[in-house]
Amino acid sequence: MSQPVHELLSEAEVEALFVGVTTALCVTIILDGVDGLPEGYRIRSHDSYGPLPDIEIDSTHHNIEQVLDRICLSTAKLGATVRFRCELATQAHDCQFIIPTSTGKVTVGVTVQPADKGDTATMIETLITAAEQVETA
Repeated sequence: MSQPVHELLSEAEVEALFVGVTTALCVTIILDGVDGLPEGYRIRSHDSYGPLPDIEIDSTHHNIEQVLDRICLSTAKLGATVRFRCELATQAHDCQFIIPTSTGKVTVGVTVQPADKGDTATMIETLITAAEQVETA
């Protein structure tokens, strides 16, 4: 039988583990808060580009080892996201990141500037071509 997550770890312990993992990974992730939920905790954070996906720890984790593993693995995934965003931002200086959702779907956004004729004459064709490429990816 699983124990409620609140009985396994306090909010302060969740926060300390999150900070410890981000420090070990040498990434800057700002902790916005650890929220108590009826079944566990939600960890909210952001980097210099904006909000990051929340980490939710719930009663599906049956023991302390599973809870600790979930926090560490989820924090490491955020670290990879932060590194990717930083790398992308250095390549595309004016890029902007959208607020993540919990749907599990990927959202792609681009700004299309008609550059070949200096006007909007080819914008529709460019958008159609881009949409076709996204569909086949």
